[in-house]
Amino acid sequence: MVRTYIDWRKMSAAGISSEQAKGRATVVRQVRVVVEVLLVFAATHLLLKSFKQLSELGGLERSAGLNFSPGLFFGGVAIFAIFVSRRGFSLFGLGALPVRRGLSNARAFTFGTVLYLLPLLTFIHFDPKLSHALLRFGGFLLAVSVGEEIFFRGYMQSRLNGVFGRPWQVRGIPFGFGLILTTLVFGFLHALNTVDYFHGRYSFDWGWATVTAATGLLFGLVREASGSVWPGVALHGLLNIWVIALLALSKAN
Repeated sequence: MVRTYIDWRKMSAAGISSEQAKGRATVVRQVRVVVEVLLVFAATHLLLKSFKQLSELGGLERSAGLNFSPGLFFGGVAIFAIFVSRRGFSLFGLGALPVRRGLSNARAFTFGTVLYLLPLLTFIHFDPKLSHALLRFGGFLLAVSVGEEIFFRGYMQSRLNGVFGRPWQVRGIPFGFGLILTTLVFGFLHALNTVDYFHGRYSFDWGWATVTAATGLLFGLVREASGSVWPGVALHGLLNIWVIALLALSKAN
């Protein structure tokens, strides 16, 4: 109580009201969190690029046409950051899987199974080795989607929501600056796919960045509407395997 009284006297003497002090403290906290998530993103991206470009294992992954490392790096770093923050994983949308009763009916199950199996057949058709086809399918369906969703919609979006709130709505879904910044960073990550720092190639894929930002916005809204990362993981993985399957079909024709 004494400390609070003294601080209030100091603020009054300086002509700063308690509301102004709270406002400044909020802005400082927001800036700190923005810097934090951007630094964590940059560090994770550089670690991933170094692994892919400089390590033997990363070279083997590239030559085999597999893509497990992005999900492992981003998901692993996000889980570590959440653990270090000492906040509950449920606050980051990583609680129990939200299962709706409607998913248990036969029609929904059959439709979902077909959506996932059709791309799998394409993976198998265009790959002579069944084991390799299944690895590629699993990598795009699970590794990439799980890791990226945990990092972007779990860690980053939730962390930003914690300081910026969700003051706006679209069709009853609350969102805030966290959704916007996360969407932009997610798109920028994919613009960097064609960048090679170690060989001086700085060609940004802005077209792919725009597409992935749009899908990232969708995943972010799903996260806000459901309160969980897992529905976005399922949608992200489904879109991944359909894109790869359709690209393979278009090249074949």
